Amino acid sequence: MMQNIQRVDVVDAKGYQAIKKRRYYASFLFLAANALLQYNPR
Repeated sequence: MMQNIQRVDVVDAKGYQAIKKRRYYASFLFLAANALLQYNPR
């Protein structure tokens, strides 16, 4: 039983890190797009 709980915790931690990475990349792309729009006014 304890081993199963530990495995679930590890999976949750990996999923949490993946979500953090996705949010980081999304915010980075958003900021990059904003900068490009500011440098290229149409």
